[in-house]
Amino acid sequence: RPAAPMTGPGAADPSAMNHGEALRNEGNEHFKKGDYQKAIDSFSRSLFAEESHLTYANRSLAYHRLGDNENALKDSNRALEIKPTSKGYYRKASALIGLRRYSEAVTTCDVGIPMVAGSTADFVQLRNEAERLARETHNDDDSDDDEADSDDDDDSEE
Repeated sequence: RPAAPMTGPGAADPSAMNHGEALRNEGNEHFKKGDYQKAIDSFSRSLFAEESHLTYANRSLAYHRLGDNENALKDSNRALEIKPTSKGYYRKASALIGLRRYSEAVTTCDVGIPMVAGSTADFVQLRNEAERLARETHNDDDSDDDEADSDDDDDSEE
């Protein structure tokens, strides 16, 4: 005999999954219009109905566009916990750059780039930006030391 369909609280609820997807699509529409806060609200409601790596990644980008890179990083990490994808790593690297954690962003890109199915141009460009910023930040730190050293050299010649 075939098993009876499962009902009750333990059963998968297709309407909840459809509702979550509908809310994610609503969030995507708000995002396209540039209304990032409404997008975040829709994505948050979607996640309440159905936890999805896609929705976390999308909400991460909306947070990033609003300059809230702490929440962008949290959402990208959660997306990656659910399902590691190149999109999740791209969102994480973007948030890390926003947080001025450039070396971590480079490492994150190095993990995500091999996962890209199509063109890696955008990802490589993001990695190059993170690497450049890391180098500039490192050089800024070094230039302060160089100036102090050069002052000492000038004193010794007098």
